[in-house]
Amino acid sequence: MACFGGQGIYSSMPDYLTFLLSILRNDGKILPAALVNDIFTPQLHGAASDAIWNSLQSPTGNSAAGEICPDIPFNWGLGGLLFMADDVGRRKKGTISWGGLTNCFWSIDRENGLALAFGTQLLPPGDKRCEGVISEVERAVTALANPGGRS
Repeated sequence: MACFGGQGIYSSMPDYLTFLLSILRNDGKILPAALVNDIFTPQLHGAASDAIWNSLQSPTGNSAAGEICPDIPFNWGLGGLLFMADDVGRRKKGTISWGGLTNCFWSIDRENGLALAFGTQLLPPGDKRCEGVISEVERAVTALANPGGRS
């Protein structure tokens, strides 16, 4: 087996979305329900942990794909960046997301009932134009899922 430098999975986009939907639905088909709930539970506790983690997720040190609003506090869930407040028009509080080297991105927003996968093969990581596209996709999908403006 080849070493992929920290990557945990590779797949087709339809299969990857199937995985994300299973987590969103907490249907027990891939992971036990208790583990899925742990994924969405903040893992960092205390002011020192919060300060260090949030400084790593600042616009200058962001390690997750997609635009990050500097006013949104973060935590770490088991598997990704956990949003601790609403990002109006995109993510609700409790959304978990992460990205990858080639500007791919995923998020699971349980309150809005959304699982989103965005795939590219674009380098360098953190490409600003790609971040803008991810944000537009997030806003469009959120608006389609919430036609009454509940985002």
